[in-house]
Amino acid sequence: MLKTVIAALALAVVATPALAADVETDRAEFTTMVDTCVAQFGTIDKDLAACIEAEIATRGNALEARIAEAARTLDEAAADALFASQAAWTDWRVASCAYHAALAPRDADPRELFCNLRLLNARTEQLEAGSSWADFE
Repeated sequence: MLKTVIAALALAVVATPALAADVETDRAEFTTMVDTCVAQFGTIDKDLAACIEAEIATRGNALEARIAEAARTLDEAAADALFASQAAWTDWRVASCAYHAALAPRDADPRELFCNLRLLNARTEQLEAGSSWADFE
């Protein structure tokens, strides 16, 4: 079922105007994740979802490591603000992806997984683009 729904994601894009430009890259990346997981675990929904969740968790862990690395270059107040920003962003991501999943209950799992990938990619890009922090001065 989950593998079948991937094709539907080609039409039902979880996007905001700021994310729309990268949807094709994210869709291709998500499809590759699905194909890799299907090759490893077959098409049993729970196994496939767990595999994709693990891939997305790896991406999230890399983002957290990047934030910790950036925080080491900041003074205490700025580092605290960065961590607070990330915590608030994480809460928003969870709620936003739950909302997108709830819009289509039959396709909730793949929609939520794809949403998480899209938003993690966007947040990583946002933080990488602002890594000099000079844009705000």
